[in-house]
Amino acid sequence: MCSWAWPPGPWPTDVAAAPGVRETVDVPATYPRLPPGETPLTVVSPHLDDGVLGCGELLLAHPGSTLITVFAGRPERYGPLTEWDRASGFAEGDDVVAARWNEDRAACAHLGAVPRWLDYLDAQYAPSPSAQTIAEGLAAAIRAAGSGTVVAPLGIWHSDHRLAGDAARLVIVEEPGFDWFLYEDAGYRALEGRLPRRLAEVRASGLQLARRPIEGPEAGERKRGAIALYASQVPAMTSRAQGGYRNGYLPERYWPVRSRGGPSRS
Repeated sequence: MCSWAWPPGPWPTDVAAAPGVRETVDVPATYPRLPPGETPLTVVSPHLDDGVLGCGELLLAHPGSTLITVFAGRPERYGPLTEWDRASGFAEGDDVVAARWNEDRAACAHLGAVPRWLDYLDAQYAPSPSAQTIAEGLAAAIRAAGSGTVVAPLGIWHSDHRLAGDAARLVIVEEPGFDWFLYEDAGYRALEGRLPRRLAEVRASGLQLARRPIEGPEAGERKRGAIALYASQVPAMTSRAQGGYRNGYLPERYWPVRSRGGPSRS
């Protein structure tokens, strides 16, 4: 039985006995285990909020962890205000990314994590780089974080999420020595048919995932407080995304990765 590392409080250490866990999972010995509590790990986030939405309880259980955000770059010059940024309450002339850095910094501090921002631009600001390009920068950031366990997004839906997930899979193939897990993107896993379709794509790419995911509890007060610190994103998610920010309140789910075989980036 794979154990979940819980933060101090009422949570037991065995996932099978944890309140709020709807199903347990027997993970074969050939798959990695989540590290014990207090051991820092590395979480990869597509945008400046996704890592906390999808992994906030895990970050809380592992203080000192690094949260790497892929699309955290600041445009040299903003164009017309995008529809998403307008829904987030920004106005023409606002330095949107700087405001979102501040939100991410505050949320990470609330959970005891360390933010690390890569300079790739969100797709709403510029054409996206290739997965190969992102994988190079992501691999360097993961190595610099110094943790033996990396938790990356499945990339269920949205071009940036899929691209971050694709880049992470390239790093999995080429970076031995890490234990890898893929988490379900909180904002999109409830979209009908998207999760099983993405799982099938990941498996078809050559990675072997555990048959069932490790599932944690629903979000506690600390994680909910961290989500609220993304003050610009909460109204946008509420108005534009199915389920809104409350998707982050659902139990987190992690898929252990076994095989590192697959195609080269070349």
